[in-house]
Amino acid sequence: MKRKNESGIRETSAVIDAFDATVRQYAHQPKSNAAATILKKIQDVAGHRPSLFGEQDVTRYLQERSRFVQEAAHQYVRAIMSEHFPRMSNALFTLQRRLYLEQQQGSYTVVKDLALLEGKLDADNAQEFVQLNAQLFPYIPLFQGDTQEEVVLGFVEKTKGRRTALYDDTLRQKTWITARFPGLQDKVVKDVAQKAKSTYFSILAEALEHPIIGEVLLSVEIAPQFGAVWIPTLDSLNVHTTEQVIERRVRDPALLLRTQDDHYLVTTWNVGNEEPFEHYLSEFKE
Repeated sequence: MKRKNESGIRETSAVIDAFDATVRQYAHQPKSNAAATILKKIQDVAGHRPSLFGEQDVTRYLQERSRFVQEAAHQYVRAIMSEHFPRMSNALFTLQRRLYLEQQQGSYTVVKDLALLEGKLDADNAQEFVQLNAQLFPYIPLFQGDTQEEVVLGFVEKTKGRRTALYDDTLRQKTWITARFPGLQDKVVKDVAQKAKSTYFSILAEALEHPIIGEVLLSVEIAPQFGAVWIPTLDSLNVHTTEQVIERRVRDPALLLRTQDDHYLVTTWNVGNEEPFEHYLSEFKE
């Protein structure tokens, strides 16, 4: 069953089939001589001596020049890094996928075959299904001690009613989806990460030798971190649900069943002209 894409939300099957192409789509390709162009701008601005005489004008100029040099220094390192590794756009982490959950015996499961939804979402049993927009590419840090086991991809909240012998409750139900990282498959990934880290520090070492760029980099955190992105399969998704009572209405009067000298509480129901008395019922239950 094909559904219309809205706001960049993708169907699961489509994005899994196009994983590599999607990642490449959000990778920035470096411009030719970008690093050299940025370095020349830094040197030109740093060496510029404008004809300013007012104290306020001089102070403002120095502040603006400092901000430009700091940003340009980071752009320079970014340009050199992009020559070795394509820089990813942050838009990759905003992509979402549409999931459907089906309620079964009080809990939800992910619908794996969309054909099962035909004719159900608009029918009387539509309340048995929940539509949820989840993060397409979850991110998880790597090589930092114990790897985080699960990542939250998305959640949805709704209210629903629940009827008991004494109360009519309104519940806030929160349902969220998590995915467990599949793990590193072999030592090759770790070896590649070590080489990438070595390349990064080599680039920094060279940048630190530049008198202007080096001064900027000394005042910032430059330690790299590794992480992984992936598209979890439907079978690997976990569904969690919690419920909280946000409104409680007592139900009255009470229907009693009497046998000899014993009375049994059968049920209560709502009327609008009676004082609450359920606390008495609870107190005198045996």
